[in-house]
Amino acid sequence: MGSHKNRLTFTVPLGRPECLDAERLSKQHVTSQKIKQVYLNTLAVSAVNFYLQCLGIETDLESSDSWNPLMQHLLDVADLCVPPLGKLECRPILPTHRMLYVPPEVWSDRIGFIGVAFNESLTEATLVGFVQTVDSEEIPLHNLESLSSFIVYLNALQPAQTIRLSHWFSGVIEAGWQKVEEILQPSPEFAFNFRYHGSVQRGKLLHLEPLNQPIALLVGLQQAPADRVNVLLEIHSGSDRDYLPENLKLMLLDHCGTSVMEAIAKSTNRNIQFEFSGEIGEQFSIQVSLGEYRIAQAFTI
Repeated sequence: MGSHKNRLTFTVPLGRPECLDAERLSKQHVTSQKIKQVYLNTLAVSAVNFYLQCLGIETDLESSDSWNPLMQHLLDVADLCVPPLGKLECRPILPTHRMLYVPPEVWSDRIGFIGVAFNESLTEATLVGFVQTVDSEEIPLHNLESLSSFIVYLNALQPAQTIRLSHWFSGVIEAGWQKVEEILQPSPEFAFNFRYHGSVQRGKLLHLEPLNQPIALLVGLQQAPADRVNVLLEIHSGSDRDYLPENLKLMLLDHCGTSVMEAIAKSTNRNIQFEFSGEIGEQFSIQVSLGEYRIAQAFTI
């Protein structure tokens, strides 16, 4: 670790493993521009990955677009999957650069952007700072926040509790999750989908500003063959007489924070829902939002 003008930084030596990864991925492309781009992006991602591992933070390189040759071909991408928080963009900075360059195709679906500065020989990479969001391709380096602020920010993103759904089958259910009938009379759609033998249903009230009354998150589980579990997620108004607020959004996110399903309530909806199947141990999260207000919940099947 170091400090540059009162800003906490972190320097990573780039050894043979990091260079071999960069060479392996960059050589799968043809043009010199793309080869250089992928090489530098891979080194930047590797440096941030090492830093997060030092902090004890889980990462998933294989699920990152920056480790996918097809996505590398289509995009200028340097993301690192940080389950269950989302994707962190790791942008390379060469010695002659005075700006952090962030291409428009990666402005969205990121939990933050880290600048990674290389020395001339590409034997060291220094994480010099970060920003939470971007709306411009070039960001002056002096506008980056310190890594000390990044650590605080990342800790704030951590979910308070991850719900382990497969444990529900053996009766181990986290506090705050009630039987559905204790929250509301199940809607016909919810009861129909999980009336089969062996299903488990639980619900939890969510208090989302600026709503005057809570809404209900309902979860139904059903064991399936090959260690899979059928999952029903439903947001209910909490009453068979009330409707959900218009434009209330329910999003299903994979373990890298990428949206895989989305439902938006109309003015006549009492509920919106997803139904899917997953493997035991698979991670996902949901996000319920209304305008700028949002609530998230992480799950492991």
